[in-house]
Amino acid sequence: MAFINTQQREELERELEDIGDFTQVKRRMFTIDPKGRLVYFRNAQYADRLITRFDLEGLGTRVDIIERHSREIDKSGEFWNSHYEFVDVEVSALPDNRL
Repeated sequence: MAFINTQQREELERELEDIGDFTQVKRRMFTIDPKGRLVYFRNAQYADRLITRFDLEGLGTRVDIIERHSREIDKSGEFWNSHYEFVDVEVSALPDNRL
């Protein structure tokens, strides 16, 4: 598979933003490139967001899925439920991709 250029990366980003659901975007990442791999899952690099990164090595592309995490707490103050809100997708070139 050949590397994709800037215009194709922008199209991929729009496509993934239109999907707007973490599970479906993740499924798309695993089917789009057989050489692709999950780099990290819901990594908390920032206080207000979680990032999941995929490197699509066959396409020379990196995809970051950004989510916001919130917790639901009951009246006794105990943890009750977690919610993950899909926020954004960032698509960029890997260092080897010069297109």
